[in-house]
Amino acid sequence: MNRQVLESSTSSRKRARSASRDTEHEDISDHSSSILSPDPDLWFEDGTISIIAGNVEFRLYRGLLASHSPVFADMLSFPQPPPSPDASSSNIASTIPTVTVTDSPQAFRELLRVITPGSKGRLFQEDHPTCFEIASLVRLGHKYQMDDTVAQCMQYLSKHFPRTLDEFRALDNYVPPEFDDCDAITVINLARLTGATHLLPVAILICCRYLSGTELVNGVQHCDGSRDVLSPTDLALCFDAKSRLHRAYIERVARRCPPTPPEDAHRSCYSATRRILNDAIYSAGVTMTCNPFAKLYPTPEVKKALCAHCWDVLKKCDERLMGEAWDRLPALTGVDPMYGWARMM
Repeated sequence: MNRQVLESSTSSRKRARSASRDTEHEDISDHSSSILSPDPDLWFEDGTISIIAGNVEFRLYRGLLASHSPVFADMLSFPQPPPSPDASSSNIASTIPTVTVTDSPQAFRELLRVITPGSKGRLFQEDHPTCFEIASLVRLGHKYQMDDTVAQCMQYLSKHFPRTLDEFRALDNYVPPEFDDCDAITVINLARLTGATHLLPVAILICCRYLSGTELVNGVQHCDGSRDVLSPTDLALCFDAKSRLHRAYIERVARRCPPTPPEDAHRSCYSATRRILNDAIYSAGVTMTCNPFAKLYPTPEVKKALCAHCWDVLKKCDERLMGEAWDRLPALTGVDPMYGWARMM
């Protein structure tokens, strides 16, 4: 289950799943003497290039790789070593170029699935991608200069870590459907890698609201054994932002202007609004929430005691205060002001 956006100020915290990190570089080399396992989905008998990641061999087509990646196109443009003298027609692997990459086979598989026609992992056609899929595609797409793949991933993240309050409030969950709260750490790192700083305020907000100090420090380990950890700078941002976001929530609670009921209003309105204020302040002190956008729910009895006019005034006041908090979110999370940050689309 993901963290729902329409949370109360006392909602419980959920633990998270893992994420991925970047890898180094690739090189063209002779076949490894280690035992290789052909990938069950991305190994074609008539393939014209062998790619080895870890102990997994992918056999694909040179033209396919070259058409999607300038890096692979450049590598494959170099003359390849001649076949070994003992190569036979039954040993096709010794007669085709071999590229060894230092990426994990799990991450590299995600990249190949996206560019291989008919494979099972076409990213944006059906189900929502997992954080590991997005992280693998962004990092390896960045590494191999596959700009279209990176752009699709960043567009997906931008919908779930938006610039406008309208978009943020329209979300069903604070994180994408196949993400968990700890995956916000990965989103911060991907934003730093690609320069997509507009993702940072909401990602840092999620880290501050739902992750413990231990989770922030330890980061997230993913299925391929890699780990996403925050840089010292971003870790400090999160710890500093926790207190600022909590103060912003307290300010919003305290400034919910209890309306002075008109003469013809029910006499219980004023006492009801004072009770709403006192209950919210007490809740803020108990939960230490770091979410200035949390729903402030009055009890059914208190809400019933308000007349329609006073309830409308209270809601409008809260809307205004939430909008002011959104305007300040980049500053509250320690992020520089950015173009396009707004309340409405």
